[in-house]
Amino acid sequence: MKCPACGKENASDAKFCNSCGSPLKFPGDDTLSFSNHEDERIMEEVQETEVYPQGHYEEISPSGPSPQKKKSYKIISILVVLAILCVLGLFGAKAWKKVSLEKEATKAMEEGNYLDATGKFQDLYKATNEEKYQKKMTEAHALAQDSENLENAKNLLAQGSYKQALQKLLEIRNHDNALKQEAENVLTNLQTTVEGKVDAYNMMQDYSTSIQLLNGLLAVAPENESFLAMKTHALSAQTGMNEEKARAETEAKAAEEKARKEEEAAASRAKQAKASSNIINTFQFVTSGSANVRSGPGKNYRVNYSLDRGSEVYVYDTYYDGTRTWCNIGDGWISYRTLNGEL
Repeated sequence: MKCPACGKENASDAKFCNSCGSPLKFPGDDTLSFSNHEDERIMEEVQETEVYPQGHYEEISPSGPSPQKKKSYKIISILVVLAILCVLGLFGAKAWKKVSLEKEATKAMEEGNYLDATGKFQDLYKATNEEKYQKKMTEAHALAQDSENLENAKNLLAQGSYKQALQKLLEIRNHDNALKQEAENVLTNLQTTVEGKVDAYNMMQDYSTSIQLLNGLLAVAPENESFLAMKTHALSAQTGMNEEKARAETEAKAAEEKARKEEEAAASRAKQAKASSNIINTFQFVTSGSANVRSGPGKNYRVNYSLDRGSEVYVYDTYYDGTRTWCNIGDGWISYRTLNGEL
């Protein structure tokens, strides 16, 4: 194939001229056609360039590259250096940002700003995809939740919501830091406050309210020794109070029954006394089938003889033995019940 620039013959499959280095045009190939002035200008520059015959490139002047090539090399070197500086600057900026973020996150953790620390560790994880930052982000997030629970517990305790405050305290994870100690202090304060409330209720013998309060707390923390001890004491006091109350009620009922019996006895004595006063020095008749006449005013005395129904007796005196009235008929004593129709 003939070079369109220098006219030299080249192989049929050659893409560039072996003599001048110009691009060769293949039949039907329009990609290298000079369709505009820019292409023509390029071809002119190529033709004007000094071309060395094939096999004679080693004959370059010992003085080195031409000034134009030196200038090109210098520009390329500057560009390469700038590119390297840009890359180093980019990596340096990322490294500086990482170090800065890590310092800020660590400081936030030390100051207890766990929510802020969570965000910074999250940014570090996104930027580096390092697992250690993901773990620190998770830890900071957990501490942020614990800090929030601690503040809520303090507020609930101040409001008297002891059960809810205890629930918030138990939700705090067991972190070995100042947050853990503060949570322990709040729990101690809660137990002291509850103990004061329970003592006040117990002083008023309102043991039911004490036990109800403690049952609510033990539902949340069933193994809390302080609450268990307070409940045991309240139950014991309540049991003692109930026993004392039952004993007092029994004694009151007994006293009431005794008073009632005494009142009945007094009424009976009054009745008997009235009846006795009405029958002394009077004639009475036996109303029972038979009536025993005893040697004395009581059933323990021996029977002297018996009287039949309708027998008439004269009552000289009377005697009441606490159960019945006895009438003295001269030669013995006869129960008034055999004379008044009771028997």
